[in-house]
Amino acid sequence: MSSTSHLNEMYDGVDENAVEFNSMTFSKRGCYLSTVQLAVVILLSIVLVTATGLIVGLTAPECEQIEPVPTFAPWTDARLPDTLVPIHYEVELQPFIPPYGNFTIDGRVKIYFKCVRATSQIVLHADEIDVYRTSIVLEAVTAAAAAPIYFSSVNDSTNTLFTVNLQDELIAGNEYSVFMKFSGSVNSHLHGFYRSSYKTPAGDTEWIATTQFEATYARRAFPCFDEPHLKAKFSVTIVRKRNHTSVANTPIVRSTDRGDDWMADETEETVVMSSYLLAFVVGKFSYIETKTVHGTRIRAYGVPHKIEAGQADFALEASKTVLEGFEHLFKVPYPMGKADLIGIPDFSAGAMENWGLVIYREEYMLYDKDLSTARDKRIITYIVGHELAHQWFGNLVTCDWWSHIWLNEGFATYYEYHATNYVELQHDYWEQFLVNDLHSILDKDSYTSAHPLVFPSLVTRAEVDNAFDSFTYSKGGSINRMMQFFLGNTTWTNAMNYYLEKHQYSTATTDDLWTAVSEYIGGSLDMKEIMDSWTLQPGFPSVNVSRDYAQKSISVTQQRFLFDVENNATEYIYHIPLMFATEAAPFTSTPNLVWMANKTLTLESTELPAADEWLLVNPDAAGYYRVWYDDTNYDMLVAALSTNLSVFSVTSRSQLINDAFTFASTGLLSQVRAMKMTEYLNMEEEYVPWKTALNAFYYPDRMLSRTANYGLWQAHMLKQIDLLYSKYGWEYNPGEEEPTITYTRQEATKEACHYGNKDCLGKAYDFFKSWMANPDVNIPTDPNHRETAYCYALQVGDAVEWDFAWKELQETEWEAERNRLYRAMACASHAWILNRYLEWSMDDDYVPRDKCYYVMYYVAYNNFGRYIAWNFVRENWGRVENRLNQGEIKTVIKAIVAGFNTEFDYDEFKAFRDSANNTELYSETWTEAEETIEGNIEYMEENYDEFVDWLGNLFIKKITFGSLY
Repeated sequence: MSSTSHLNEMYDGVDENAVEFNSMTFSKRGCYLSTVQLAVVILLSIVLVTATGLIVGLTAPECEQIEPVPTFAPWTDARLPDTLVPIHYEVELQPFIPPYGNFTIDGRVKIYFKCVRATSQIVLHADEIDVYRTSIVLEAVTAAAAAPIYFSSVNDSTNTLFTVNLQDELIAGNEYSVFMKFSGSVNSHLHGFYRSSYKTPAGDTEWIATTQFEATYARRAFPCFDEPHLKAKFSVTIVRKRNHTSVANTPIVRSTDRGDDWMADETEETVVMSSYLLAFVVGKFSYIETKTVHGTRIRAYGVPHKIEAGQADFALEASKTVLEGFEHLFKVPYPMGKADLIGIPDFSAGAMENWGLVIYREEYMLYDKDLSTARDKRIITYIVGHELAHQWFGNLVTCDWWSHIWLNEGFATYYEYHATNYVELQHDYWEQFLVNDLHSILDKDSYTSAHPLVFPSLVTRAEVDNAFDSFTYSKGGSINRMMQFFLGNTTWTNAMNYYLEKHQYSTATTDDLWTAVSEYIGGSLDMKEIMDSWTLQPGFPSVNVSRDYAQKSISVTQQRFLFDVENNATEYIYHIPLMFATEAAPFTSTPNLVWMANKTLTLESTELPAADEWLLVNPDAAGYYRVWYDDTNYDMLVAALSTNLSVFSVTSRSQLINDAFTFASTGLLSQVRAMKMTEYLNMEEEYVPWKTALNAFYYPDRMLSRTANYGLWQAHMLKQIDLLYSKYGWEYNPGEEEPTITYTRQEATKEACHYGNKDCLGKAYDFFKSWMANPDVNIPTDPNHRETAYCYALQVGDAVEWDFAWKELQETEWEAERNRLYRAMACASHAWILNRYLEWSMDDDYVPRDKCYYVMYYVAYNNFGRYIAWNFVRENWGRVENRLNQGEIKTVIKAIVAGFNTEFDYDEFKAFRDSANNTELYSETWTEAEETIEGNIEYMEENYDEFVDWLGNLFIKKITFGSLY
């Protein structure tokens, strides 16, 4: 808005016809009167004053009391007062995007609201918006109510508030409206109403105006009550150029010509919903369309040439299938008239569940059989499932405040796996939950910095934004999965449907969920008492199982599991659904279930196994906890795996491996004993146990990578991987369509190359050189193997290969391919190339800001690059801090210190920590890094010699631990 407009607002209310006084000039010599003249003037003045006083005194009415000027205490809380509730918004926005403007917005909004507690202030959220104060109009909607009288308004940019002060109080129970015009910008922040762009095949730039409002950014588009519990209906009008398309939450009901090629698209009124779910996009798009069996229209919008190439076909069909599946599962019809999806090149999240218009980052919506991998396809399926699950869990029933955001994200994470089953008709989807979500969140929840699932307090925007973390998603999904196991699938599903029906079009807290489940199951379990221990406390328990084989009894104890074992003084008690299977009643039968609500528990039962039979606790990794066994039972489990692995389910085999290697990393189990759990792998053919094992091997790999005995580990791993590589290799068998076979093949080639298999490295390099020889065609290998080929070709290659990859990165518009190249270029083994790559990541002319941490993370993850990244971060901390956000810095630091395992490393880290700026801001990052390094040092002290002895007995002469120093 122009400075003239600001001045007009500042002087709003000044009478334009007020008298203007001109300056006057007086003679320096002055003015002179005679004595007589002066006496006459004085006498006349006295007479006039006396007469005037008498006239006024005799004729004036009794004086009225002057009303005092109202005073207003400014509202300074980031949360809105509980005085007003919105009912309906009428919003009109006109974005001016190139070539028709310079990213400005003209807007107007009329908000109908109810006063629930008397107040003389209307407090709204507004961020980076200029409200025209002279445009504010207040009306009474309730027939007998008086119209409010505007007095003043205040903008609070710190708390993103705009307050309208009134002459008199609004009356509780009455309904009112407030109208205002405003201006804003189509910003570059990837939040609010923001800009994106794409290149046409002809090379022209086309601009897009799009939205991302979750969690606190609807206020960047228009003044509103921007909190999730303040739900209302919305009627939206988007004014756009005739050659543009607009799309919003609901269908367009009419388009009106506004002149000069401007069209106004009016949309249907929405259902009652939160402000963060509103969405609209303006630009040049094409779409394809389908309908569900219930008649819901679904359109997939995107960049025209990508839609025409069929790249949205899979996501459209998946959306249809999943929406139909969820309507059947949840027993609540999808309430909107449409369920569109649109791919945007620049998007801060993977996707956003806006009701009726899901917005995706392009790479998570578009699929091309010649460019996309099997994993790309499944990720699209997961994300489609996640966002459509939100149409019920999040949109229909919304968390009352962001402290309970797991009610949205945890349920969407859980149900996205159901979506995979609908689309692929596969039955392994829950198996993959372990390697996608469960194992990683168990690791994150093992630090002292872990937080409860329900946040005790969230107020500021930064606190709210940080709540969207892996605990909210993966721990929330894991807790839901545990409830599904101990309640039973049918009971769980019906209880969730009851919860949805009870709270539809409203909001809920975590306690509301427990109340609904308890009401449905009839009080057989105190869900609040049980589940508070999992949602209000951080972490999870280690269940320690010790058997008395002579007495046929079992002693069970629980303690919170932490990587920092020595300083684990926490006294949390969890209500554990203790499920177990025995050799006589294995996993194929219904597991036994005992509730453990105290520190210790003793089991004595005829159902317990005989002294020579194994016991498996937590079959299928159903519960959110780890299990530690006494040595005898552990050895029996190892023997059973090697004899007949099918007696354990795929998920049970996976969890046995994950638990063993995690306990080994903390010294609670020797690394040699953990390795014995994987000796059966030569018989394993399933993806999830193999993936679990390969993930577990990363830790000893990092610990040994700089030691003189790494060659022993490398030789052992080559032997392990060669079995898998020989079976799968690079070539696909005709008719092989099972996704998990593809995943297993990917892992086999990647790990074979990592550990130096010459055939693997040779093929990777040959594929890459063939591509260099004919760069106008796709690399002559399947998309599923491209990243492996890129990475290891660049590792064994030189600057010629790296520079070629860089050139291809600049030229491709396929985002998934660009990400593959970004990751692969970090595989280089030349220090100067990696240093150049890191330096380029600091410059927008080379690497976009959102890819900077990507580069740094993958260089640090590379054994060749870890200390190069470490030195770069230390030397350029100020630049890194300006370039990366807090979460990205944490990710990079975590990757760097993952391999630190000496006292020298620890001293270097502490010196850097103490010298870094904003140490308070990164306190959680430093704490987790310290715990990681301390755990690594302890691991080396307790395991190195025994582990190397074990490896040495398999292969050749070892070098002792002391010689490393």
